[in-house]
Amino acid sequence: MKNVLLNNGVSIPAIGFGTWTLQGERGYRAFRQAIECGFRHFDTAESYDTEIELGRAIRDSGVAREEFFITSKLPGEFKAYEIAKATLEQSLERLGMDYLDLYIIHAPWPWEEQDSPDWAEGNLAAWHAMSEGYKAQKMRAIGLSNFSYADIERIWDRCEIKPMLNQIRLHIGHVAASTVRYCKEHGIAVSAWSPLGGAPLRGKVALPEWVTVKTYAKKYGVTPQQLCLRFAMQYGDIVIGRTGSEKHMLANLAIENFTISDADMLALSQIDPYWQGGEKSLFA
Repeated sequence: MKNVLLNNGVSIPAIGFGTWTLQGERGYRAFRQAIECGFRHFDTAESYDTEIELGRAIRDSGVAREEFFITSKLPGEFKAYEIAKATLEQSLERLGMDYLDLYIIHAPWPWEEQDSPDWAEGNLAAWHAMSEGYKAQKMRAIGLSNFSYADIERIWDRCEIKPMLNQIRLHIGHVAASTVRYCKEHGIAVSAWSPLGGAPLRGKVALPEWVTVKTYAKKYGVTPQQLCLRFAMQYGDIVIGRTGSEKHMLANLAIENFTISDADMLALSQIDPYWQGGEKSLFA
């Protein structure tokens, strides 16, 4: 599997397995299946309530811990030094692990307060706690999630240890160009979540059903879902997909078997989501 080198020299698999909504025994079975299919990069979070089952699946798999790359996240509402330290320890305990491969701040703001005053100082306090954990080798890398370039800058300019990764919503029709450009210029790896666009809004069409996506998928001899995942990985660096189906797990891993041309990447990156995501009748 293709790996991406972070700015501290740590290697991360370019295709990850997301755990959001895969709780309990359903999640455990999905994680075991994903491991059998060949996934080694798993993305969890305190707020996903999947850490316990993921840790159990990894232990029960018989595969050495060192072969996995495990990411977890500090909840966006935890903007203080002490709670960041404590939450990291709780994640390690739930996973049953001595270290994480990557620990990231889930969001620059509390989820319920996205329009609230600036949280830069709270993010810096949390980052300080994470930096101490990094120095103590409790995580091999630290990073951010859902941070715009302006949010990153408020940490970058005032921290000793620089962010190594930013996990953002990135898909055809939503490329976050300014943030991706900033990350590339500063050596921050970009990890894409929601590569299939997430749940469509009422009256809209799901991303894999867009006519343009289907047309390009046919050109490359792949499914629309595979095209979307490959686009997100090429536009950024890493892609996180999620499924409970063995068939789809194998299909997600198979995106390494083709490459979208530069010309087609440019065309796909310029798609207007308001037109492409219009009423279903437009796509008959």
